[in-house]
Amino acid sequence: MAAAFQVMFSTPKCNIIENMPLDLQKETRSLIIESVLNTDISRHFGLITELKTKLGNNFPTDTIEDRVLILSVSLRVADNFKMVRERSTFFKWMENMFDEFFK
Repeated sequence: MAAAFQVMFSTPKCNIIENMPLDLQKETRSLIIESVLNTDISRHFGLITELKTKLGNNFPTDTIEDRVLILSVSLRVADNFKMVRERSTFFKWMENMFDEFFK
């Protein structure tokens, strides 16, 4: 995955962060990597627990950890949104997802 990510950001037409200052590039890259890694099902309950805890407090703050949490949960919701589609669309998505997981 890291190699594909490196290729994406080294290809001029695909580098969406090339015009950002270097410190912002590093922060953005970190946010993207951590958010994608958090889509792993093994991190699900940890994310939900953290979100529930933070929702009970003064959330969100402007920390990088809170940004990662918001992006991670948003990415998981977007990924699972296919379940609220009509039945034929849902089954098509599920079949494609099972094929992807099998590969």
